[in-house]
Amino acid sequence: MMTELVRVTEAYAGGCRCGRPHVKVWLLTIRSALGVVVAAACCCAAVVATPTEKVIYSFGGAPLGELPEASVILDAQGNLYGTTTRGGTGTQCSSSCGTVFELEPQSSGGWKETDLHSFDLIDGAYPDTPLLLDPSGNFFGVTQVGGGLGLAYELSPGSNDAWHFQVLHRFRGNHDGQQPRGALIRDGSGTLYGTTVGGGSGGSGGNGTAFELSPSANGGWQEIIVNRFRATAHGIAPQAPLVFDPAGTLYGTASYGGNQACANGCGTAFELVPTENGGRQLVVLHAFKGSDGSLPDAGLVPDMKGNFFGSTDEGALTGCFGGCGVIFELSANKAHGGFTFTVLHKFDVSDGGGPEGAMMFDGAGNLYGSTVVGGNVAACPQQRGCGVVFELSPAPYGQWVYSVLHIFQNGADGALPTGVTIDPAGNLYGTTITGGAYSLGTVFEVTP
Repeated sequence: MMTELVRVTEAYAGGCRCGRPHVKVWLLTIRSALGVVVAAACCCAAVVATPTEKVIYSFGGAPLGELPEASVILDAQGNLYGTTTRGGTGTQCSSSCGTVFELEPQSSGGWKETDLHSFDLIDGAYPDTPLLLDPSGNFFGVTQVGGGLGLAYELSPGSNDAWHFQVLHRFRGNHDGQQPRGALIRDGSGTLYGTTVGGGSGGSGGNGTAFELSPSANGGWQEIIVNRFRATAHGIAPQAPLVFDPAGTLYGTASYGGNQACANGCGTAFELVPTENGGRQLVVLHAFKGSDGSLPDAGLVPDMKGNFFGSTDEGALTGCFGGCGVIFELSANKAHGGFTFTVLHKFDVSDGGGPEGAMMFDGAGNLYGSTVVGGNVAACPQQRGCGVVFELSPAPYGQWVYSVLHIFQNGADGALPTGVTIDPAGNLYGTTITGGAYSLGTVFEVTP
């Protein structure tokens, strides 16, 4: 008897017995020659519990930080680290120049906040990207302004709980780029890689760069331009971090350029392939068309099979400003090479919009992230919603199921989340730009 898969739906049903109540099951709808039937077999997954969100810290403003715009990272001891775009003790910026902070869990409950560094314009200002932690406990980051036209820095632990701040490179604009926005990544030799939104043409103007910073024998750092984004068709103005595959190829996204269905181009996904002469060649993997997303500024996330997942801030369904954005997959075509592009989810305001921050996989292959708008539109009418935390779970037959874990209300729980990170127990941590006890942002925890 010939059969055809019609759809895969997620349900919470008592009809499937997995040994526990309230179990997530997949119902496979099959069309056969005899009609439409529901398969008797069910695929059991994790016990379904109601997700909970709690604020573990509310930012209160200078002399401490405020208005975080980047997701936090975790160390091996469970401490959280991040940046704020305002606040601190710096005096050279309006509303202060921002901070690097630590949140340490306390045995008695709660979290202790410590500011590790306050920016003061000459050493950078308004940091809005996640930190990078190396195996020695050093932090690396970028600021898109300050110190010239943005800079890269290192923050190293010292004695007596002191921290040493060092500027690694000051960007000069047309020559080597300006406004670094993507978080830094690191290879096994300690070389750092990142992107700048502008500059890098070697002449006047410039559409951004991909760069590397290598430690030198004298203790300094040397910058090398990996790619200058000159051709609009290839993409311009990269704002997202790069990512490596096991072969050493770099992958990333450019926020604009590519298909001109959008005013400045809808953006691209690309790879930078090593060449025999030691350089890298840019290859466009996908040029967004607007209908399948636009403005990809959150970067790519690899899975264990060589596929990449990402999101676009805009495009697809209307309801948000410029469209609500999508989650997509670039699946590796192992037989013929290259990648196949697939939209996995289109946001529609009610379930989120504008997924700007980093996404992350758990050990079971579920993908987690947040959207900066969407959800409760009434609570944040100017932004078209206060944002959500979401889960995208693999289902049978290559399907994916989207679930909203938390809808922000612009109160004590915060508003406008900017990405998540996950701990070994599966708890999600992130920041909101505003909301909280003082309306200056929060660090939150969501337990799926």
